[in-house]
Amino acid sequence: MNPIVKKFLQKQIFKQKGAIGSAKSVEFAYNALETRMKNLGLDINLIKTEKDLNQALGFVKNIEDQVFAKKFG
Repeated sequence: MNPIVKKFLQKQIFKQKGAIGSAKSVEFAYNALETRMKNLGLDINLIKTEKDLNQALGFVKNIEDQVFAKKFG
């Protein structure tokens, strides 16, 4: 599990729930994100900094928004 992504997900879960997320919830979120990234040809293991992660998340969101707009727009 990529430590940069893991720490980011832990922070996000804490923001949402106001409590530290369980290892299982972090793992679930990690696997879901990894699947989304793999579907777009991105390797989660190549992320080395939080900046890399934010760029990857922006790319994933942008592509998913485009697909949604084409399908339902």
